[in-house]
Amino acid sequence: MQSDSNNRSGEIVQYDLSERMSFPNKEATLVAIKQYHIVEDYKFIVVESKTDRYVARCINYNNGCQWRLRASFSKIRDIWEIKKIEAPYTCLSTIISYDHVNLDSNQIATIVVNFVKANSSIYVKSLITEIKSFYGYSILYKKAWMANQKAVQESVPKTIVEYVTRHFIIDDVQDNSCYILKRVFLAFKPCIDGFNYYKPIIQVDRKILTRKYHGSLLTVIANRMM
Repeated sequence: MQSDSNNRSGEIVQYDLSERMSFPNKEATLVAIKQYHIVEDYKFIVVESKTDRYVARCINYNNGCQWRLRASFSKIRDIWEIKKIEAPYTCLSTIISYDHVNLDSNQIATIVVNFVKANSSIYVKSLITEIKSFYGYSILYKKAWMANQKAVQESVPKTIVEYVTRHFIIDDVQDNSCYILKRVFLAFKPCIDGFNYYKPIIQVDRKILTRKYHGSLLTVIANRMM
């Protein structure tokens, strides 16, 4: 059974994981596994993750639930395949959670990438709302922000995004739902290709921010051959 795990239409696809289910690559395999757990409200941990092998088990494996999955790459068929699923899930979540341990930034990026393609300046809060409508989970702002950056990189191939943040503190109390951006590096592929043709000088431009945000935004351009 070939699963459409690369579905990026923004719609949730119901996965009923089964043995012999196949996928084009490891990334698609992980998307399907996470999708199933998020929709069914199960949780798993990774036991082993290699370039040709992936093993996961229920987060309550040592407390009675024996669900365990093993997937691997088939050199003969050139696909990833779920080889073995040991026992069905027998545990039920009794804790009300506002987030899901397996709903990470990579998984979120696969859902929001089309929104980012359509509107690269979409607000992170809007993405949080979309995930809430899809899954019913209210994810942290930082997780949504990281997913947005990954979606940008995917929507514009070979784009480089790197950033440094710090915690937001108010009245000596750290707010884990909010982070302050300190530095960001963003390079689009066309800019990277054209960099070799820049003039061999350093150019510095300063923009004074006067509206919602205050301070100065410095832009530096230099040829790496200097």
